[in-house]
Amino acid sequence: MTALLWFKAIHVISMATWFAGLLYLGRLFVYHVEAEEKKQDEKQILQAQFEIMERRLYYGIAWPGLAMTVGFGFTLMVLTQAYLEGWFHIKLTLVIALILYHFKAGSLRKKLLTRQNTWSLFRFRLFNEIATVFLISIVLLVYLKDFFSQVTGILTLTGIIIGILGGTYLSKIMREKRNIAQKN
Repeated sequence: MTALLWFKAIHVISMATWFAGLLYLGRLFVYHVEAEEKKQDEKQILQAQFEIMERRLYYGIAWPGLAMTVGFGFTLMVLTQAYLEGWFHIKLTLVIALILYHFKAGSLRKKLLTRQNTWSLFRFRLFNEIATVFLISIVLLVYLKDFFSQVTGILTLTGIIIGILGGTYLSKIMREKRNIAQKN
């Protein structure tokens, strides 16, 4: 029993580390793309610094967080036989999707590094918010699984997604209005 509690604690710590890496990496991507609008010398300095930070964050924090989260999660799944419960299949699907998100972040990092980025600043802002949706979804699913029906869970998740995406879009509109006002 004591070992199980240790595994759970390390799993949660690892998950927090992984999400910290993914959330900050998404924000660095936004700053990296925003640097495109700077003067050439400032742009070069900023982008060089962002490239270093992105590499260290991706390989030094996000990857170890992913590996430990999956490793301890697998151990917990086997020890507790969580795979027999319906909610666990939803969680596993979300975790697999999050791993794919992690790989996409690595791909985007390489595209920024090689100056082959085709994404807009707004698209990077949306990408950054996806990790938040995963975090909220997984935590609510695990800790409130006994209180949510599937319908309630889907409606809650839909509301969260709409709120985050709506906030991102409103933020874009406000930035555009501020930029227009500054130019006039």
